[in-house]
Amino acid sequence: MKRTALFALAAGLALLLALVLRHGPSGILAALAVAGWSVLWVAAYHLLPLFLDTLGWAMTMPRGRGPGLGMLLLARWVAESFNTLLPVAQVGGHVARAKLMAGRGGPDMALSPSESGATVTVDVTLGLVTQFAFALAGVLATLPYLGASGDRLRLWGGAGFGALLLAGFVLAQRAGMFTAVAQVLQGLTRGRRLTALLGEAKAMDTHIRAIYAAKGRLALAAGLRLLGWLSKSGESWLALHFLGVPATLGDALVLEALSTAAASAAFMVPGGLGVREGSILLLGGMLGITPEVALALALIKRAREIILGAPGLAVWLWIEARGWRSRHGKGQSQSAPDRAFVKESRN
Repeated sequence: MKRTALFALAAGLALLLALVLRHGPSGILAALAVAGWSVLWVAAYHLLPLFLDTLGWAMTMPRGRGPGLGMLLLARWVAESFNTLLPVAQVGGHVARAKLMAGRGGPDMALSPSESGATVTVDVTLGLVTQFAFALAGVLATLPYLGASGDRLRLWGGAGFGALLLAGFVLAQRAGMFTAVAQVLQGLTRGRRLTALLGEAKAMDTHIRAIYAAKGRLALAAGLRLLGWLSKSGESWLALHFLGVPATLGDALVLEALSTAAASAAFMVPGGLGVREGSILLLGGMLGITPEVALALALIKRAREIILGAPGLAVWLWIEARGWRSRHGKGQSQSAPDRAFVKESRN
């Protein structure tokens, strides 16, 4: 797995380097010079979609329980930092935030590991569903640029296939996906060590069904996640504005929606490195944006990821180090989340 991740990272870097050399570093640097330190405003703007995504996640929490909005925002920031800067197949960050949330909150308010995992699972699912809707809006915005009916047919066929996959994923969760997987693993290994895992899987499926049953909060969560995706178009528009390109919000929507979809499809490549830059280059050409400016836009978005992501990883390391010291420095054999997990598994 590590070799695959490293190979994907090397391939992404090679693709990015090839794109830069193909279109000339001098022209790209000249475009970036126009933007200058305004890239910091792009990074600051990203806090808006990050906050909206956090609000959507908060709607999946049990009523009156769980950590406060500040802790959720921190965990969401850490998760995004993981997924954009580390070779974790855009999944490791969600595992990290589920771990951060387990046991957080006041007395009788803390989430168990299975509850934390359930909220993250549903939030990730809502993110995929709303991203699909966001990408579909980007596809619709590109239709005037597509002349051949065959191209449109392929687009709609791909959209239909994607909708079926998402529907199947949601139905599998509601049918007890994690319990089924744990039972298969237990049957294959025939070991007692997976008994606790099976108990946690059953608890997660129960919590997931409860979240889906709260249809009003679920709809609000989906609406906030979709608003978060739409607000990310403003990031592309703002970056193009600082680059001196008079783009419309429709142009920004196309660039953001389809380049993000391309990066998500290439999930094995850390942060969609090279893939997103290539998609922005292609989409920019369709919209009349020069290759130099399109690649400058892509690099500004990479700079934003580093500006916000590096501190996010540092915060996670600090939290992990403090947790390790509390467990080992004070002679505690188990942390509060661990004890909650053991108690729940026994039940």
